[in-house]
Amino acid sequence: MRIILLFAAAMLSATTPAYATVQVNDQVIVGGNTYGIFQLPMLGLWYYSDEEPDGREPIPNFEMRSSANSRGYRAIFSISCDKLYLQSIEGQIDGEEVSDRQIIPKRFPIHAHWYTGSIFISVGDYDQLTNELEYVIEFLIKRGRVVSTKYHESIKSKRLPMTWNGLGNDDESIEPSDAR
Repeated sequence: MRIILLFAAAMLSATTPAYATVQVNDQVIVGGNTYGIFQLPMLGLWYYSDEEPDGREPIPNFEMRSSANSRGYRAIFSISCDKLYLQSIEGQIDGEEVSDRQIIPKRFPIHAHWYTGSIFISVGDYDQLTNELEYVIEFLIKRGRVVSTKYHESIKSKRLPMTWNGLGNDDESIEPSDAR
């Protein structure tokens, strides 16, 4: 019995926690400043093979070059003149680096009319002890147009939707009761 306990203790002390690689964020430029976002506006245009198309196009065959970018692409957006624009997109397809018109054969920047949801940008500090973002600006977007802007103080970061459309499970933005 003692040998089993020693073996179990040795095994437990030798294990290490599993860590997931932090993913590369898409970005949005607002007022000349660039912010990382957790929402994935391109998935309003594209769908994966295991999803319902819902009028969307199949996602290009991006290759995963790094465990930090499982989507295989990186997009940069901007918000200006009350619209969301896709400024650039890059990835790798069939071993070749591709960007912009090689991926979407249109003139850039592109009005992101396919996107409806919220985009959240953190403009304050992150408090690791409380897991809170100090200040967050929410842009509510319908069909690529900014229809409202909200300011939130001290939001728990886990309350920010990490969905493709930036909306929670009930398709609502963060309500003021969620912010302090």
